[in-house]
Amino acid sequence: MKSIKVIILSLLFALPMLAQEHYWVVSNGDSLCFTISKGTEQRKVTFVGSSCKSILTIPNTVEINGTTYDVATIGYQALTGNRKVTEINLPSSLRTIEPNAFEGCSNLKKINIPFGVASIGDYAFQDCTSLKECILPESVKLIGDAVFRGCDHLKTVVLPQAITEISYKMFMGCFKLQNVNVPESVRIIEDYAFCNCISLRQLVLPQGIKIEEHALQGCGSASKYK
Repeated sequence: MKSIKVIILSLLFALPMLAQEHYWVVSNGDSLCFTISKGTEQRKVTFVGSSCKSILTIPNTVEINGTTYDVATIGYQALTGNRKVTEINLPSSLRTIEPNAFEGCSNLKKINIPFGVASIGDYAFQDCTSLKECILPESVKLIGDAVFRGCDHLKTVVLPQAITEISYKMFMGCFKLQNVNVPESVRIIEDYAFCNCISLRQLVLPQGIKIEEHALQGCGSASKYK
């Protein structure tokens, strides 16, 4: 069922990209690629790629054909597989990070996620194997499946108080993750959420939370849950 969901989501995000015109903008010495967002919100753009150096800074606004646009979205697979980037500075105008946006950025060590971001899509940081810390702002309300799956050097994560679930495979294979405080707002930890988090020593849980059968599979035997 999950695989069908992933295929459908991939198609939904990929098909509009094929139809949209791409605009390249030079900012801080990097060539950044954007598409103009459709819908009721005007003057918004989606970042969809870059020929970036090791440190990437995405600006709050860009000018395209004489019009200034807010950078509101990091697009589907925007930097998937990018092995050059080590640090990403995201704009304060950002509201959405789409699925697979930074998947496989294996040398990414630092990223700031600004307040204002409301949703982070499935697999957004999957296999970012050099990422050691991620602090999610309190504005985040939705975190998709397997967002940090395979981030095998991730040691510290701070979760926002508005989320209601620890999603499917969210931290699967995060071998160095040690301590996690699950917010009081969370009602369920889904299957395989902490699977093979072998260094997990303390998981602080709210009362009455539902933990699915395989959520903690492969966690260290010394783990404490309270």
